Amino acid sequence: MKSFLTGADAARLEFDAAFAAPPAVAAEENVRLLAFRAGDDVFALRLSELAGLHQGRRIVTVPSRTPGVLGMVGLRGRLVPVFSLPRLLGYAEGGEPRWLAACAGGREPIALSFEHLDGYREVPRSALLMTERTAPGSTVPRAHTAELARLGGVLVPVVSIASILETLAKKEPTP
Repeated sequence: MKSFLTGADAARLEFDAAFAAPPAVAAEENVRLLAFRAGDDVFALRLSELAGLHQGRRIVTVPSRTPGVLGMVGLRGRLVPVFSLPRLLGYAEGGEPRWLAACAGGREPIALSFEHLDGYREVPRSALLMTERTAPGSTVPRAHTAELARLGGVLVPVVSIASILETLAKKEPTP
């Protein structure tokens, strides 16, 4: 059957049909995470808060009175202080730091070191749960975590780089 609709009539029908159809549901946004270990516990970092990930960089030890400082490293032509991520999370020093997560967003860039990388994960935003800064199954406050991510059926604390940068900006070296 031949259509007798003009271009304007066809456009009007198409426009009206768009309002008659159910609204399209937007796909849920995914959050990209980097899973790592501190002690025997698994944590995650949001990739959106990182400026880079580096492996096997030589950290030059420098004297410092700031807790958690391991030394300095050259990243992208700049000397950057390196902090032990497990120590900032309240853990004792582990083995040799193998990974550096470069962080920007503060006044000066920093790098956070850790030993074990558990890999990349992508989860729907609905897999993130806000928390009262406590560890899963515990009432003990956990530094620098305000949300949990459901990774493979396990709740994993997500470390807030903003919280770490804020804390480091407030700390003054001890004599």
